Amino acid sequence: MRKFHKIFSILTIVGFAFTGCVNDIISDEPGSLDNRNIELRIINYWGNNFFNRDSIYNKNGANFIVDDVQLLFSNFFVGDQTDTVIDYSSFTLTTTKQAYHKIGLITESSVSGSVGYLVGLDSVTNSTSPGNWSDGEVLSNDLIYSGSNIGYNFVTVKGRAFDPNKPNETSPSIPFNWVVATNALVNIQGIQISFSVPIGKQVVLDAYFNIEDLFDDLSPVQIPNIYSDPNDAVDFANAVTLSDNFKNKAFSFD
Repeated sequence: MRKFHKIFSILTIVGFAFTGCVNDIISDEPGSLDNRNIELRIINYWGNNFFNRDSIYNKNGANFIVDDVQLLFSNFFVGDQTDTVIDYSSFTLTTTKQAYHKIGLITESSVSGSVGYLVGLDSVTNSTSPGNWSDGEVLSNDLIYSGSNIGYNFVTVKGRAFDPNKPNETSPSIPFNWVVATNALVNIQGIQISFSVPIGKQVVLDAYFNIEDLFDDLSPVQIPNIYSDPNDAVDFANAVTLSDNFKNKAFSFD
């Protein structure tokens, strides 16, 4: 284990609020070959209903299908009551196609203090290209990398919108791809919590994701692509809107 220097530097800039304890966090489900024992269960919604990747949604005058939303998690950490923060480095790419995502490994028998993770990467890791990672590792995936001036994609929203100029269209024909990236848009999630870590069982933490809120003030017809390009003022402003929607409205780590 190593001290949590990289994330601590981000915390001093960003800051985050912790919420209350999580109930019923011990799972009887057997672990996989991945020995990480901390899982995040993401429950996806659209408004007041469960999210469905096959549904046609309407927002801001656009009709569209959301094929997937991916989140890149890293640096699961534990902070004790003395403010000593330990970083359990771990990278996870989530998808709406499954609910449970392994995000970290705790080797202590109990935790009393805080836990959290980044949605995104620390600046050093974000500047390390996919070719520097071994095959099969999360960050070796070229599809989640947007080049050296942007780095990896922290939040990716993919889907297809119906063309309003084709009223008889039976399937959506306008692909859209929105990305939150760059060091400036890293998001930190954390909670204050105490729990034991039983041998051979998973600790399950819950998050609630209302995907509809990602689309506030954004239309996939009018804005089919968001790159998070810091050299494009309009594009980066759209990325900031998407990032704010994610961290202030859509995603809640309980």
